[in-house]
Amino acid sequence: MSRRQAVSLAILTLLLIPVLVQADYNEATALYRAGHFEEAASAWERIVHNAPDYASARVMLGACYARLERLEDAERELRAALRLDGSKLNAHQALARVLARLGRTDEALEILDTAEGLIEGTAPEPRFYRQRGYLHLRQRAFERAVADLRRADPSASHAVAASLARACAELEDHACVREAAGFAVGHDSRDAASQVRLIHAILAAAARAPEGDAGPLYADALAAAERYLPIAKEPSRAHGLRGAALLGAERWEEAQAAFAQQLELFPASCDAMLNTASAMAGLAEESERDEAWEQSLEWAVRAVRCNPGEANARGKQALALVKLQRWDEAIEAADAALTIAPEDPFAKRIAKHAREGQQAAAHNAAVDAAQAQREEEDRKRREWKILRGEK
Repeated sequence: MSRRQAVSLAILTLLLIPVLVQADYNEATALYRAGHFEEAASAWERIVHNAPDYASARVMLGACYARLERLEDAERELRAALRLDGSKLNAHQALARVLARLGRTDEALEILDTAEGLIEGTAPEPRFYRQRGYLHLRQRAFERAVADLRRADPSASHAVAASLARACAELEDHACVREAAGFAVGHDSRDAASQVRLIHAILAAAARAPEGDAGPLYADALAAAERYLPIAKEPSRAHGLRGAALLGAERWEEAQAAFAQQLELFPASCDAMLNTASAMAGLAEESERDEAWEQSLEWAVRAVRCNPGEANARGKQALALVKLQRWDEAIEAADAALTIAPEDPFAKRIAKHAREGQQAAAHNAAVDAAQAQREEEDRKRREWKILRGEK
């Protein structure tokens, strides 16, 4: 047989493969779609055995293995499929998913980077860019994640919008976070997990934003929390996120009420205790009432008991003690916070205020004592003069 005849026969065989295995193909496909992955894998194995050069069958067999957590086997079949036909975008994407699950994210990204050439000049492939964007996000390559997630059509997917918001928050691009939040508003998403990711991303951005940008971000976070509340599988968490947004917006009474609802559902929530202390501190600053500072202190102490290793709780405790001018206790609490988090700027500031307050109080006490002593001496001199008949 000549070389030309051999090549022609090989091509003919490849063309005939789908026809020869059509019945098995239909059976295997039906089993896969029904979620019967063990039976589907067996069916695809028979097809691959009979037609080892059938790339599509190896892709499907790899997909079955991935579903069955046989990731190394899945990698083998998918690489074999790509050796047979490197133009299969679905094989590249499936292999990238398997590699990512194996913890080999760099390799997964290399596979997708190679595959990108297959979609140049074609219709948009949002799923491809979503997959690569998520991997960039995992690698903390936030600029690349933003670029890909924008091409993944965030206006059409709440999950993509939430991931875009997170990447933008990490880059402190507050306008981008708000844009992503706007995309999410257009979806009546029942995906609670993506709702939570979105709220966390907006809150993180708001916490780092300049004062002028923070207000709108907290409003976006509150709106997202309100949408999350009816679908939350953990209502206590939903109330906590809503309270965090209200806290950031300095709506102290509403925040305190939200945390009260969270504590009613989950009394052991250390975060809710700490956030209640923060809300009461905000109310105390506004009202200038010692009673509110006492309540803030009470909740901060509860938070410390709940989680002794939480520096923020000890910092809030120290703040309330400073406001109540209980200097020695304030210094002790602030020093405890700094032991846990030596570089915490809030704890450093409170420790400084506490020591300055203690010194000022000591100085004032010394001045008052000296004044009292002078007044006592003057009184005794007057009494002596009276006894001696002097004017």
